[in-house]
Amino acid sequence: MASQFFYDPSRIVVTGSGVPISGFQDGELISIVYEANLYDAYVGADGDTTRVRVLNQNAKSTLKLASSSRSNDVLSAIVNLGLTQSGASYIVALMFNDLQGTTLFYSAKAWVEKIPDTGFDKSVKAYEWPFYCTSVKHFVGGSIE
Repeated sequence: MASQFFYDPSRIVVTGSGVPISGFQDGELISIVYEANLYDAYVGADGDTTRVRVLNQNAKSTLKLASSSRSNDVLSAIVNLGLTQSGASYIVALMFNDLQGTTLFYSAKAWVEKIPDTGFDKSVKAYEWPFYCTSVKHFVGGSIE
């Protein structure tokens, strides 16, 4: 018998140091892009190939919030605190958890790289918050039945 799976984007939980982040744009909510491969190949002059483990597991993650989201206030406050106080207050633990599935992303140390481009229109806009993420732990899973 065929399995039936269910996906509900409202069940993706995002937190920054335990503070819930919500109010995502319609469409893509979050993107995660790693800086490096897990392994690189080294090919010697004689053609022998060595698989080399790359230890850089840092990633860039972008949260895509609706301009009406109150989480923009939270992220702006974190950024502004970091700019006026010590840099450590600007670093957050960032976590994405799919409660309808098994995917989990966690960075013990993440920070906003750039304040989103901001504009005003007759409709709600998307504000993209780019984070640089270190000490990443990531499990890419699927949906549960």
